[in-house]
Amino acid sequence: TELSLDVEMRSRLLVIARRQAQRMEALVADLTDLSQIETGAIRLDRQEVDLSVVVSDLVQQFARQAEERYVSFETKIPPSLMVHADRRRLEQILVNLIDNGLKFNRPGGLIKFEAQRGPNGVTLRVTDTGIGIPSDAAQDVFHRFFRVDASRAGETPGTGLGLSIVKHLMRLHGGSVDLDSELGKGSTFTLYFPD
Repeated sequence: TELSLDVEMRSRLLVIARRQAQRMEALVADLTDLSQIETGAIRLDRQEVDLSVVVSDLVQQFARQAEERYVSFETKIPPSLMVHADRRRLEQILVNLIDNGLKFNRPGGLIKFEAQRGPNGVTLRVTDTGIGIPSDAAQDVFHRFFRVDASRAGETPGTGLGLSIVKHLMRLHGGSVDLDSELGKGSTFTLYFPD
């Protein structure tokens, strides 16, 4: 019995150590990325990208995680809506928003993508039905390491850098990100990509 407890304890400790190592790896990667973005070391390869294809690919990529959390996706993006962006960095922006939308959502929740062309660019809204963000923290969430309340995530929290990366990548594109959120009802991130 003592031997089996020892094996169980070692197994649990290994799982914890692996989780912490993965978290540290994510933190180092995010810090490196953010540092490169802020110092101008990252150069965008901007071209015309089909937004509906990018979002569709990411929805497929996150389908299993969404299913495990009982969260669904809804996409209202006109086909062949082109946006002038670096595809890899656009994906990075959306992955951060999807990750948060899944992490802070509830069973039966939704993540919705809506986009439209305006006179000078494209507006993309990413809305989730998650726990929302208090109004007094709406701008702080874009600061590095800021977390509203890590205990509400229901799991090991992220690095606290995702939304800061989103903000800086949008600035690098010459665009912007805005947040509209209601505590207990969800959040909408509005991304603007100029032509």
